Amino acid sequence: MFARTASAAAAVVTELDRLGARRARLCGLSLGATVALQTAISYPDRVSKLVVCAAQVAPPRAVLAAQRAIFRLYPRRKLAAQGLDKDRLLAVMKAFGSLDISADLAAITAPIRVLIGANDTANRPAAELIAKRIPGAELCEVPGAGHTAHTDNPAAFNQLAIDFLIAA
Repeated sequence: MFARTASAAAAVVTELDRLGARRARLCGLSLGATVALQTAISYPDRVSKLVVCAAQVAPPRAVLAAQRAIFRLYPRRKLAAQGLDKDRLLAVMKAFGSLDISADLAAITAPIRVLIGANDTANRPAAELIAKRIPGAELCEVPGAGHTAHTDNPAAFNQLAIDFLIAA
């Protein structure tokens, strides 16, 4: 189990407890989607439905190493202007490189819709793997969208996510 993702899942459950929520419908994008998956794996009784978009379950190590190299060169002040701390970003990227929850996906019992932007070629293999390994999972494509499907095509993303989450 990926320790940082596990601790993030525990934080989700702590927040549910704080809010007095026994179960929740979770929706996550990118790393948030991975945390939602980990929450459903580690705390199956706390997750009633899931929507994940652009999730990774075992990111390609070479791609992550290249991304870290690029961000090491990226000016600290430009990241700060976007609300990002360079050291924390690099630490998360390094930790993400050891992630592999692919073997645990079949343990997810909550109904799940897996979203992928039509142009998100980097995350499509993971989306297809998630949909294949989780019984009953639905894979849906967000047209005209890439990795940030929620902002690339918010109308389509919202319809796919909300319709699934509110359905009985």
